[in-house]
Amino acid sequence: MLPVHKRYTVLVLAFSLSTLTLVLLVNLIVDPYDLYQIARLKGVNVLKPAFRKHSRMSKAAAVVRHKPSAIVLGSSRAEYGLDPAHPGWSVRPVYNLAISGANIYETRRYLEHAHAVSTLKQLVLGLDFFMFNGAKPNIANFSAKRLAVAEDGTRQPGAAYADLAGSLLSLDALSDSLDTIKRQGGGDVMIFLPNGLREPRCYQKTIDAEGGYHVAFEHSMNAYYQRGSLINTAGPHRFFHYEKSEVQTFENFRRIVHLAYSEGIDAHFFISPVHAHHLYVLRRQGLWECFATWKRTLLKIIVDEAAASDHSPFPLWDFSGYSDITTEVVPAKGDEESQMQWYWESAHYKKEAGDLVLDRILLGKGADGFGVRLSPENIESHLSRQDCQAIAYEREHALDLADFLKTSN
Repeated sequence: MLPVHKRYTVLVLAFSLSTLTLVLLVNLIVDPYDLYQIARLKGVNVLKPAFRKHSRMSKAAAVVRHKPSAIVLGSSRAEYGLDPAHPGWSVRPVYNLAISGANIYETRRYLEHAHAVSTLKQLVLGLDFFMFNGAKPNIANFSAKRLAVAEDGTRQPGAAYADLAGSLLSLDALSDSLDTIKRQGGGDVMIFLPNGLREPRCYQKTIDAEGGYHVAFEHSMNAYYQRGSLINTAGPHRFFHYEKSEVQTFENFRRIVHLAYSEGIDAHFFISPVHAHHLYVLRRQGLWECFATWKRTLLKIIVDEAAASDHSPFPLWDFSGYSDITTEVVPAKGDEESQMQWYWESAHYKKEAGDLVLDRILLGKGADGFGVRLSPENIESHLSRQDCQAIAYEREHALDLADFLKTSN
């Protein structure tokens, strides 16, 4: 018979091993981040609420699983609005690899990851002004270790195992597994579709819970107006700039364009169609000219890289202007019932608007006045026209716009 102290040690080890095994099995079966897909069990794990806060991990794994021939990239705007099932794609499968809050560095790295996993043939990248803020750091849960290639382009064989311990053996994962089970059948809906697109019904529930679209616009506009980490709130460009010594935002975009030219990827770039109310916030923050300079620079990079690669320039479309789509009327204050056709709030367009974007850039058709393909020949006249349209819009909606913003500079 073993001595008492050794029996105690064996019992502790056995208990610890049993606990770890139980945690592993629960996390593997419930699979809160949709990494392993052992089984879909109704009432247990069909809905994946934890996917949202861990989308950088979950989508990196989904690309390995789906091996897409075409992808969507961008921030949450593209994640909400661009449908991989749209008929305009020339190849399939298509996966929406856009990620909420992604900056342009993360976007480049996820493009490199997807292309290393499965040679890409087509790319649609939704470009957002705030993706290029050099003062905005990477999101804390971004990890380059889970991507198929390193910064220098070499393969990372261990990428497939980077999240193994955290997703199977951690208490955080166990907590997410238990929350996943708890939230099945409680009125929740799927947050993401299997192709990476946000499930529209999920955001509709949020809009309804907030009190309708007018309230959602108030929240969105004021969040951007007040958040110093994203937008200047104390002087011209204090918090918003393109370059820091460790962050070269335009260089990251140049590398995206260069990769697409060199690898023969059919790339389509577009500037997201934020609502005209959102452009008002941008102008109030003194960033309008910076916004115009950003557009000029994007176009110059595309044209310069095309010349260097002996290719025709990739298309760059601007949907951020003033059109029947982007000036959709916002329901009045107190109206909790009226629905909007094109927008969730000032920063995020619906799939219905995203379908019009894809109609234009992939099929060459669409709503009149919605989307302008930029070129060196038309960029200045286009920006000048937008200046005039902005002034006219703000004059026409002066009382309405002032009512939305609760803080003044």
